[in-house]
Amino acid sequence: MAKFLNCKSQIVVLIALSLIIMLVVLRLGISSVLADREDIESIEKGLSFNQSNALATYKIARINQFFMTEEEERIKEIYVNSLRENPLFTVAWIGLAETLIEMDEDNKAHLALTRARGLIPSSIGLLWESSLLAFSLGDIELATDMLKMVAKADPKRRQRVFDICHELIDDYDLILRRVVSDETLGDYLRYLVAKDMLDATYLVWQRVETKMNIPDEVALSYVNYLMKKGDADRAKRIQMRLRSDGA
Repeated sequence: MAKFLNCKSQIVVLIALSLIIMLVVLRLGISSVLADREDIESIEKGLSFNQSNALATYKIARINQFFMTEEEERIKEIYVNSLRENPLFTVAWIGLAETLIEMDEDNKAHLALTRARGLIPSSIGLLWESSLLAFSLGDIELATDMLKMVAKADPKRRQRVFDICHELIDDYDLILRRVVSDETLGDYLRYLVAKDMLDATYLVWQRVETKMNIPDEVALSYVNYLMKKGDADRAKRIQMRLRSDGA
């Protein structure tokens, strides 16, 4: 009889534990579904089912930041709460950095952005957004480091990368060294010709001569550009070099 009662009590405990687990899983599932929505009411309701939902907390901060419905101090606090739940949540670090910049807390913003940079995967969007924040903090090294990765990985963004660099950096050599990889060298020369930046093209061609890894049509286009600019001697030297390499 005692064995029967003991077995029965164990079954009751197992059933109770199963029900608790099912309830927890259900709450987490509901929280996750609601957090995927875009309206703040649903997201907040989702957070009420799971206070540890870092995504929901981040989204609330982002929406409040975008629509300016909360004070900056409160938005910062919400981002911190999201990171407390998930310290590896890259977008929350970026959002926190942006908020800190708006609050003129540049030192803290730089720490948050540096932390984000260490966590950013191969996400072009996050690298682009972070690079602009780095520029606003005056960290040229960090900004160009990320822009180089963007330009290398996404040909469609290269012109935008080159545009922002020439708008914010008054140093052709620095842009060439820190932003332009061998893979983007041809596109950068094409960009400079289109923008009629003759002096900058000279630096690029010096590097091209050691690499010679740009398409022939880009090199020939550059020769034509030099002829139009009255630099016939340089154009002829390059043309001879191209013929020699093609022989």
